[in-house]
Amino acid sequence: MHERDLQRLAQRAREERVEGVDVRGRVLAELARARRPAPPDRALLAFAAASLAAAAAMAIFALPVFQALEEPLAGLFAGVGIGPR
Repeated sequence: MHERDLQRLAQRAREERVEGVDVRGRVLAELARARRPAPPDRALLAFAAASLAAAAAMAIFALPVFQALEEPLAGLFAGVGIGPR
């Protein structure tokens, strides 16, 4: 195809009348459908709740142990009054 042919084809395309099509309704409906979040997976929620409960129980157990390791001699001097308060 020569450049002259392309120019004629482009000119014919510019002169061609197209009918107007309104696609706003379909586009807006598709966007509204796509924005809806998926329902949460019940198994995943149950596993998350169980792991949260286990983590909370371990934190409650580990806090006193961590405090004892932070200052191991604090228990010896607690009654004397020379340790950290």
